[in-house]
Amino acid sequence: MVKIKECYYNIKRCIKWFPVIWKTREWDYSYILKLMQMQIKLMRQRTETIQFYIGWEQSVKYMKICEKLLDIIISGECKYRYFGDAYFKYMDKCKKLLFNILYKKIEGWWD
Repeated sequence: MVKIKECYYNIKRCIKWFPVIWKTREWDYSYILKLMQMQIKLMRQRTETIQFYIGWEQSVKYMKICEKLLDIIISGECKYRYFGDAYFKYMDKCKKLLFNILYKKIEGWWD
């Protein structure tokens, strides 16, 4: 019975991940970020649903921030607000903040 549940769970995971993996390419770092974004999103959804450790709210808050930063970095959303060097400085700030949060917080995002 356990193996059937595990198989069902793994099939569901494959279906969730398939569109993201299908669209990945080897020539741009943004695809790595998209994979990271998907994983953080799934972790956040699970943490919000189960709420199984003290401080889960804080973890969810930082996961949401990371998701938004990844959105900005992947889409280049700010390119219409900033031009030239200002754009690159803004993107660098977003990347530094993202990886700083991950460095400090990611080990607490567990189940």
